[in-house]
Amino acid sequence: GQRRVLAAIVAAAFALRLGWALGVRPEAPWDWADSGDQFSYYHYGGEIARGRGYVSYITGQATAYYPIGYPALLGALYFVALHTPITDDLMLVTALFHVVLGTASVLLAFVVGRAMAGPRVGIVAAALLAGFPNLVYQVSSVQLETTFIFLVLAALAVIVTHDWTAGPPGPRRLAAFGAVMGVAVLVRPFAAVLLVGLVGALASLRVP
Repeated sequence: GQRRVLAAIVAAAFALRLGWALGVRPEAPWDWADSGDQFSYYHYGGEIARGRGYVSYITGQATAYYPIGYPALLGALYFVALHTPITDDLMLVTALFHVVLGTASVLLAFVVGRAMAGPRVGIVAAALLAGFPNLVYQVSSVQLETTFIFLVLAALAVIVTHDWTAGPPGPRRLAAFGAVMGVAVLVRPFAAVLLVGLVGALASLRVP
C-alpha cells in the first residue's frame, strides 16, 4: 500500500512539474539587471556549451564569481541540445532538466525520511515536497535551487541508508557520499556543512 501511495505521489509530482514547465514558457533571460542570477547562469551555461569557457561578461576575463557547478551542468545539457536535432530551445531544456531532478527529489525525500523516522514520515516528506508551490514554480526558471536540493538529498540518502548500528560506513559508501557532496559544493559551497553531520555521526560511534 505504501508503494502505491508513493508511486502516486511521485507521478503527481512529475505531472505538476511537467505541466508547469510546458505551460509556463518564460523567455530566456537577456539582461543581468532585469533577470539577475538567472541571466548569469544561462549566459555562462551557453558560453561553456559553445566552447568559449567561463569568462566574465563584465571584465572579459576568466571568472569564479559564481561557483562553476550549475553553469557547467547547464553547459553540458546545452552542448547536447545545440549539437543534436533534439531541440535548440535552451529554456525548455533547462525546464525539463529541472522536472527530472525535481521529481527525483521527491523520491529521495521518501528515502531519507524512511531511513531516519520510518516509512510514514517518508511518505509525508515526499508528499510535502511534491506539492510545495515554490518547488514547482522553480522548474521553469534558470535558478539552481532545484539542482541543489536534489544533490543534497542524494548525498543524505547515500549516508542515512547505511545501517549505523553495524558500525561506520565502508569506504565505497563514504566515497559515494563524498562524490555527490563534492558536486553539491561546486553548485553551492555551503553544502560542505554536510561534512559536519558526518563527522558528528562518526564521533558518536567513537570512530578514531
